[in-house]
Amino acid sequence: MKLIFLFAFAASALAQLPISVGIKAGYVDNRQPFSAIARLKGGPYLELSLPVLPTFETGIMFERLRLGPQTLTVYQVPILVKKRINAVAIKPFFSGGVTLRRVPTFNESHPGLTLAGGVTIGLLPIKIEPEVRFTRWIFPSYNPRSQQTEFLVGIRF
Repeated sequence: MKLIFLFAFAASALAQLPISVGIKAGYVDNRQPFSAIARLKGGPYLELSLPVLPTFETGIMFERLRLGPQTLTVYQVPILVKKRINAVAIKPFFSGGVTLRRVPTFNESHPGLTLAGGVTIGLLPIKIEPEVRFTRWIFPSYNPRSQQTEFLVGIRF
């Protein structure tokens, strides 16, 4: 009986958390010569907005990397802290944190420092978030460049 009460309490507590989910996709700036990163990337993400603390964002971004005849899927997991500036309909935001990059084929993982800025446009239950994101890779052994600029658009519910 206590176990059922505990599960019911935990489910109601988790339902009260302000979590929103969405999908984010965009363009990777690929200006450097001999770059083998595909120009498009995307994936799902979620945000946790606590009342007193800033917003936390994470997700999984999928990217393609070409090394010689091989095309690899690269996974990126950004872990960002986001601060919104209160406004009426359009809310600017700034975020920063760490992005973890994983190439399963080579069993390699590398971190990067990420800064981003953009706006949140609220259209009732749907939020549209265009942003510019800059990542500086710390150990880019397999990456054709040490920094990456992205132009992303997120749609969040």
